[in-house]
Amino acid sequence: MFYKSSEFLTPENLIKSRKKYQSNLTSKSGLNLFESSVHSQNGEDGVLEKIFGEIGFSNKTCVEFGCLSNFQYSNTRYLSKKYGLRSVSFDSVNQNHKEGLFKEFITVENINGIFGKYNIPIDLDLLSIDIDGNDFWAWKALQSNPRVVIIENNPLITCEFDRIVKYNPHFQYKNSYFGASILSIFRLGRSKGYSLVAQVEYNSIFIKDDELEKLEAEIPNLNDVEKFYQPQEGFWIAQDTDGLWEESGL
Repeated sequence: MFYKSSEFLTPENLIKSRKKYQSNLTSKSGLNLFESSVHSQNGEDGVLEKIFGEIGFSNKTCVEFGCLSNFQYSNTRYLSKKYGLRSVSFDSVNQNHKEGLFKEFITVENINGIFGKYNIPIDLDLLSIDIDGNDFWAWKALQSNPRVVIIENNPLITCEFDRIVKYNPHFQYKNSYFGASILSIFRLGRSKGYSLVAQVEYNSIFIKDDELEKLEAEIPNLNDVEKFYQPQEGFWIAQDTDGLWEESGL
């Protein structure tokens, strides 16, 4: 079953959700107390450093999908430089081979081949996904098992809705038509054996369930989507009636 944006992605729903979840924007707890940024956009650097400070690194490999040429807003750059990790980044436009940034357009069909092409270990330490479109589908198709995953959700879709853009390997970002809701991302993570441990703006951070026992930091809202959801202002709202959405089925 497919849905149109006008059926759920409305200013009215955003206004209601902002009132209902306003406290999520002003109160911080758990891992979010460690937010800080060097390269990341909204504090992800500090949260990820806290996580790996407790669970440690394994093969010291991190991968990032969606990366600017100067690594602004990168979720892996800080850790890779500070702790000497092998960092492999991909973007559909930018490239800088000297710094480990390669031009690749990530799709469901090629993601596992790309991991093989660049010799990415199956149990890499960290994967960051921010490709403004098929984020959900890329993670779902991935056969590797990163210890920690940080992935963007569409914050304009309130946490009551399980919605993902209809898969299109040639997807192009358009206004509010991109990505997936936090609920869809959460359900995918749980189906793969991950727990939601933090939400930084529109980035959800997951840890493999078998790594959780190593984490000493208190996670009061573990796997609680409603407590982690951070509603956004509806500045990007557009009636993309030509864009179709579907449910995760998870």
